[in-house]
Amino acid sequence: MRCRAQTIAALALLFAVAACSDAPTGPTADSELDDALSPDVSAQVQDAPGAPEPIEFSNTFPGVDACTGEPHTVTIAGTIWVHDLPNGNQVVRWGRTITTDTGYEGHGVRTVVDNGKVFKLTNNDVVSHPDGRKFLAHGVMVVDLTTSPPTTRVSMGGFTCLSS
Repeated sequence: MRCRAQTIAALALLFAVAACSDAPTGPTADSELDDALSPDVSAQVQDAPGAPEPIEFSNTFPGVDACTGEPHTVTIAGTIWVHDLPNGNQVVRWGRTITTDTGYEGHGVRTVVDNGKVFKLTNNDVVSHPDGRKFLAHGVMVVDLTTSPPTTRVSMGGFTCLSS
């Protein structure tokens, strides 16, 4: 399943870039997509045999402060857990800490679910600055894997200043 995990990581990286877009698009899910996402994945993860392998990561890149518009350098570091389920589904979870060179600190979680029909990525990060500024980075991407090529059904996200 290592190739599948690498594919998920590549798609997640593409999503991270897409989440920076100023023009998010809304959901266009149909009933087939809703049906594909409905299984209780959390129960499957708990029943999966063996512990997932942790993968440590760190990434530093230029960003923009969502509250001031000023540039800063962002560093995200943490652990990726890849859960290969007995039924062929895969759940990947990124737990991470976030810091910037301008003083922000925070945490976040990115989750990917791939059941062979639908790839769903969600991202939620919250960071705060000692002076009280705080912002949220949120995103959702849903890709229909039953089409050729795969079709993005939902792609939305962005950064929201919660206090300035």
